[in-house]
Amino acid sequence: MKNLLVLPLTILVMIFWSLLASAETLNTSVEYKETIGQYIQIYQSDNAQLSMSGALEAFKNGYFSSSDNSVINLGIDGSKPVWFALQIKNPESDTTYRNLLIETAWLDKMDIYFSKQIS
Repeated sequence: MKNLLVLPLTILVMIFWSLLASAETLNTSVEYKETIGQYIQIYQSDNAQLSMSGALEAFKNGYFSSSDNSVINLGIDGSKPVWFALQIKNPESDTTYRNLLIETAWLDKMDIYFSKQIS
């Protein structure tokens, strides 16, 4: 198997209700029939050891940028970690189950974090 130089990808999934952001917030009461890349914000850090708290601080300070595409494509070369932020709102009082599918992901590593803020 070929050894590809694939950037380590870290996915940061955040649930925030009170933070302002430039990308739209996904609503769990809506069934999205198409890809949701335009709801994702992206941050490519020079720091390969950036922690979850560091990425969250970068998010709060506006370093994440909105994606203009419904499908995120960063290519397969590079060595900088990429952080994604996805804001989700559940307006219901009950738990809502949804799937997040990552297709054709040429990744060395993927971590998913949830940060929940209840207002």
